[in-house]
Amino acid sequence: MRTMFLGFLLLAATTTRSFGQASAINGELTGTVTDPSGAAIAGAAVQATNTGTGFKKSVKTPESGLYRIPLLPVGTYELEVQAAGFGTAKRTEIVVNAGASVTLDVAMTIATASTIVEITSTAALTDPDRSARQ
Repeated sequence: MRTMFLGFLLLAATTTRSFGQASAINGELTGTVTDPSGAAIAGAAVQATNTGTGFKKSVKTPESGLYRIPLLPVGTYELEVQAAGFGTAKRTEIVVNAGASVTLDVAMTIATASTIVEITSTAALTDPDRSARQ
């Protein structure tokens, strides 16, 4: 029993050390996604893209509207946020350094409705100059 307990402690110490090293060489993005009134938006898709390497990582916001994208390799990122009923929000030139937590709150705007009317011209099915019935 004592051997099993010591083994568990060793595993816990090793795991903690591994996570500590991972966060020291990476960074993270955190923040809150809100609507124009300041209310949290649940279910927003938040994606971080490293503009130098193309590395992407995404999360969805819970009811609190908070997001956290951990373990991002250092570099410059673009953040894109999408939510139903809202326009897409983008932030660029976000520098993530080793061990740093960059906080970036995003206030979404209401999506605007757009209507596209496409009119195509076709030849008439009847010839107006022809009046005879067949």
